Amino acid sequence: MVEKGRIVNKIIAASTVHTYIENGGMYPQVRDHVPDLEDDILESYEEHHVADVLVTELAALTLDDERFDANATVLTRMSSTTSKRTSKTGFGKCENNWGAISFERSVRSDSNRRRRRPSLPSNPRP
Repeated sequence: MVEKGRIVNKIIAASTVHTYIENGGMYPQVRDHVPDLEDDILESYEEHHVADVLVTELAALTLDDERFDANATVLTRMSSTTSKRTSKTGFGKCENNWGAISFERSVRSDSNRRRRRPSLPSNPRP
């Protein structure tokens, strides 16, 4: 039971960081440089919103709550499906439309900027 709690805490942290990085850094850059991806970006924002709701609910549940396992399963499945779809379409479109070097440079620059920030948000917003 304790191990399950640790795993779920890692999932919550990873999901929160992932959403924070993409919504705050990558998506605004992509929107500015690859307008053809606007629909994909808007869909991704909505997927992150749903993930944030699940993360918020999961963080409030106890390990023995009847919804805990179901919530964690839905979050991990959704994340896995989204990740597979994005890796097949999103980054490829960015590289084809924007250029791999420009895209990499922009993401690296944004990553460096984030390192200087004091901390990540403590709780995701639903």
